[in-house]
Amino acid sequence: ARERAEVAEQQRKVKEEERRAAEQRLLDEKRAAEVNLAQLEKKAKQEQAQLIQEHEKVLMQRQEEHNKLMIEGFKDRAKGLEEEINCLKAKKKEAESPSWVDMVIDTSILAAPGYFKAIPIAAKLGKFLWKKFF
Repeated sequence: ARERAEVAEQQRKVKEEERRAAEQRLLDEKRAAEVNLAQLEKKAKQEQAQLIQEHEKVLMQRQEEHNKLMIEGFKDRAKGLEEEINCLKAKKKEAESPSWVDMVIDTSILAAPGYFKAIPIAAKLGKFLWKKFF
């Protein structure tokens, strides 16, 4: 009986050790996923800021050109340029605001339990890569 109790105790210790190791792996994977997501978000924000800055630069150039045309009396050309300026303003506004897809993915990351968080994270990564390369 004593030998059986010792064997049972050893088996319990082994199972407990395996459980702790599995729990630690889960924590490590979760931390790695959070770090990767944070890096992706940082890069996406940097790219968004760069895009907005480029839009502002082009917009300023077009407005200066528009003003110059108006002063010189080329109202027809200025009108066409004004339409382009309005289009650039709309694109800039679109670049500044997050899309509904981003909001859904962010919400699902917060709401998803455990390993299911990987699904929206993968979706966000896929969306980021799609925008980057296509």
